[in-house]
Amino acid sequence: MIFPAIKTTVQRDPKIFDRKTWGEIQKKAWGVTMEYWHRFILKKHFTHSGAREYNYDERQGSRGGEDGRTFNQTYTGQKLKKWGHTNPLQLSGKMKQQAMTVMDSRPKGTGGDLVLHVPPYIYYKPYASSPTMPKELTAISQRDIAKLVRILDASITKQAQHIKRST
Repeated sequence: MIFPAIKTTVQRDPKIFDRKTWGEIQKKAWGVTMEYWHRFILKKHFTHSGAREYNYDERQGSRGGEDGRTFNQTYTGQKLKKWGHTNPLQLSGKMKQQAMTVMDSRPKGTGGDLVLHVPPYIYYKPYASSPTMPKELTAISQRDIAKLVRILDASITKQAQHIKRST
């Protein structure tokens, strides 16, 4: 689950909304919030500034040659030589393309799940010290949380006002 720290601040007024209607409002609002995360926040995970913001583990060679090796012999050096970039969480770009293309959101009244369809190699850790890519891909910052809470609250408020007007 990507959104464990996000809770809405808008509360149900039992005089206006029954539980079923309120649950439908929240489900739609979570769908809007998940779509925003997928469209605008996920792409930050594939940038160097995102790597700093989400506190990714350092990759071999990210600070130049280490352990007596030259930069070109490190993971980052080889990546730059073969693929022409050093962007985090991507080598050929296959994972980024798959993660950004398919949005599989499953909103519920109290949250939901956003399933990212990525290649299976994301879960492969050849060494204990290897980065945990799923954790990095789904990291969320305090700035993101604040933005997503505003979107969630605004969506709930908008839908609630629409329903109030129609009844």
